[in-house]
Amino acid sequence: MSELDEALDKITPRLLDSLDYGEEYKLTPLFTLYHYMDDDFIVVNLDDGKNWEELLVVMYDDRSVDFEIVDNQLYNKYS
Repeated sequence: MSELDEALDKITPRLLDSLDYGEEYKLTPLFTLYHYMDDDFIVVNLDDGKNWEELLVVMYDDRSVDFEIVDNQLYNKYS
């Protein structure tokens, strides 16, 4: 299992509902969940200390979580 898979497995509707605007939640040493300050967008970012790049957009309802790939190259590298 990749570190990205481990990060995505931690994302639940309950966790997403708990995020405030502008809040970051560290999923693994490489990946951070971020809820934009001005939007309802929540993304998974590559966050390795040098880079802060959007990898996935998170969509959810009260029962499920889905992801849309933002950067195919990054996704392929870490999946």
